[in-house]
Amino acid sequence: GMIWGESITKAKVSQVVPRAIRKSDFIAFEIGAEPDGEDELPLEMRITVPAGYDAKYCALYYTPNRKTIVAQMNTEVLNSKELVTTIYKAGTFLLAYEPDEEEE
Repeated sequence: GMIWGESITKAKVSQVVPRAIRKSDFIAFEIGAEPDGEDELPLEMRITVPAGYDAKYCALYYTPNRKTIVAQMNTEVLNSKELVTTIYKAGTFLLAYEPDEEEE
């Protein structure tokens, strides 16, 4: 069984992304499973956030079809650069950076 991940361009998901996220910064990536790879799920995955992001302010969203966001994923912050989530299904994930504006 094989699970794979790849980053995808914002353009491919722009119609999915709610305006609130589009305003903030985000990256998108695909998690795929080969037909027999679904056995590997759920899978704990560690995500390294992009330079300039702080993991504490990142939110992770899931879309199965790049048409609608169906869930915000639970994440656990390991440090300012890494968080952990559990992937239950293959699909497209959006990692949005939503810093709290009020904290100066």
